[in-house]
Amino acid sequence: MASRVSSGLSAPLRWGLCLLAGVAGGLAVGFVVGLARPRTWPDPAALG
Repeated sequence: MASRVSSGLSAPLRWGLCLLAGVAGGLAVGFVVGLARPRTWPDPAALG
């Protein structure tokens, strides 16, 4: 498996893709949870 990695670009590229996938997944989960969950906190406009 290590012999397959010949260029130094594949490892940083893999880390970048994993990082982007993690960030995108976290944002997607947060967005879906925010849409699915009713708003339990009061609005700043309603407070002021």
